[in-house]
Amino acid sequence: MQLHGRMVGLALIAAVAMTTGCVNTMGGKVDGDQVGPARDAIFDQSEIDVFGYTRTVIYLVITGVPDACEVWDEFDDIEFDECDDYCEDLNAVATEYLHHNEYWNLSVYLFAEDEVEIEYDQGDWLGEDEFTANLDLMDVTLIRDVDECEEECEDGDDIIAGEGEDAEDGNVIVDKFDSKDEIKGTYEIEFDSDDEVVSGNFKATHCDLGLSDFSF
Repeated sequence: MQLHGRMVGLALIAAVAMTTGCVNTMGGKVDGDQVGPARDAIFDQSEIDVFGYTRTVIYLVITGVPDACEVWDEFDDIEFDECDDYCEDLNAVATEYLHHNEYWNLSVYLFAEDEVEIEYDQGDWLGEDEFTANLDLMDVTLIRDVDECEEECEDGDDIIAGEGEDAEDGNVIVDKFDSKDEIKGTYEIEFDSDDEVVSGNFKATHCDLGLSDFSF
């Protein structure tokens, strides 16, 4: 299955871990691998109706890619037509912005309210004061080589390789949410076992990630 520009952009703009002195941090290990580093955090929001009540759903991404929103916009502008042009466009963005082959992705969904501090527990879906989260390690090696990218694209294989885990326990605390400007807080999320805990801080700025398409 091919990942087109918008999907590739979403996959590539998230990676997490600890960077001393930064407002966006994460530390921990998953499957024995050190997660990291975090260099940016972005979020999008959408107003949706939940059983007759209007709620603000937040999609938060903590990422190892600097200037993450700009990178997202670049990938979102790529349209799939032929594999050769598609891979050349992906390669051009990767050459300018992506200087490593692997990136950790931490994605979090939750409901938020302006100027209200809320502590969220992990849930299987978006319930009251609950969050869902996924951690992925994405390998972008293929888009560095246009020929290899084209070969995989023509074969219908995944251009972006990776695997992920869903959160099983933990909490997220939002201590500041200012509508479309900023969301700030901390998190401690467990994946698979109590030995696989990822934690840190985030101070995310708004970015259009297409969340207006979200449905409940």
